[in-house]
Amino acid sequence: LDQGATACFCLGHKLATRGLLPALNRLGRTVPKDLSVAAYDNAGATAETQPPLTVIDTSLPLLG
Repeated sequence: LDQGATACFCLGHKLATRGLLPALNRLGRTVPKDLSVAAYDNAGATAETQPPLTVIDTSLPLLG
């Protein structure tokens, strides 16, 4: 963040919800004011974060 990052994309919702978001909170940073956060692989719990986490939802049954 100190080097100008404006967004972070996490390769899993757990990395975002259990790693990045708590770390930002400890640093006194807020989403989306200080950093935009998005993640891949929605497991449903992402809607419970504040603010709700932006995710790419992959439906494996639909992919075949």
